[in-house]
Amino acid sequence: MPGPRARLRAILEHGSIFLTRPRAFNDPFDLNPYITKFDDAMEMGAHLDHKMKDIVVLSLAENCDSLLMWAHYAVRHTGFLIGFDASQSILDRPTPIFHHFDAVSYCHHRATGGRFTHIPDNEIYFRKSSEWAYEREWRLVESIMAIDGDVDPRANWPFPLVTQSIKAVVVGHRGAWVLPKLLALLKEDRYAHVTLQFAIPDLRTFRLNLHDWPRDQWNEKPPYPLEMVVPQE
Repeated sequence: MPGPRARLRAILEHGSIFLTRPRAFNDPFDLNPYITKFDDAMEMGAHLDHKMKDIVVLSLAENCDSLLMWAHYAVRHTGFLIGFDASQSILDRPTPIFHHFDAVSYCHHRATGGRFTHIPDNEIYFRKSSEWAYEREWRLVESIMAIDGDVDPRANWPFPLVTQSIKAVVVGHRGAWVLPKLLALLKEDRYAHVTLQFAIPDLRTFRLNLHDWPRDQWNEKPPYPLEMVVPQE
């Protein structure tokens, strides 16, 4: 998975976003249904790899203040998150041949069928174990077949982004390192509509509070305590 610096360059600087092949997921059960006609795990795995070879996924989340999400996906609060407008398209050129966007459902039962084609798409692409329910994930599933150029085995594929769909950027409380570059980008005209926030630990409870930093104060010192912890990538 690309680190904070790579995300900063790709998403905000170059206007693209990475979609990931299923085999690069951190959950080995994700997009990995049980096909009952196979008795051998290796044989079933090869079959699923073939079925999924052109599929890439963008994972999003409803909750922007989850302690687990900030710890796992924002490199222990040293990174940042990008909030998108749910009413707008995120990708500039979604593939016409295979494009799905929906909320992930969580349950205790693995998607199962006699053949891959017997399992509904919503179970294959949008079902995960209940242990992941805290993520409240929404998922964009695309095909790489419509991308210009040759298909290669890379894990993460860049897609052009609709920058107008970016609604907010939230910086972790250990993310002081990112502010100079981030502010330079957000001051560009294409991001004039984007708000900037900080995710600051609450003094009394196990929660994060989101604080706005108004644009007219960006030339001043941030009004909230930020730590300078440079993430390792």
